Amino acid sequence: MPGRRDGVGGGVIGGLIGALTAGGIPEEAAKSYHEHVAAGDTLVTVLAGNHNHEELENIIRQHGGHELGYFSRFIDSVQSLES
Repeated sequence: MPGRRDGVGGGVIGGLIGALTAGGIPEEAAKSYHEHVAAGDTLVTVLAGNHNHEELENIIRQHGGHELGYFSRFIDSVQSLES
């Protein structure tokens, strides 16, 4: 949303921290991701399990991904809902 001056981009980006923390991502990480998105970077999220998160991280890194995080609290919540 670089170049947006109408306030729409700010509203979307401003809600990002709340959306990420509601999804189980720690606030410190959510703030870091927010800063990157505000600077024009792209945020990609992937729902992965314990069995494949390392493989998925490697694929993302091969394509230029950085600042990767694996947050098991969210995964634990999803697994408990599925039980």
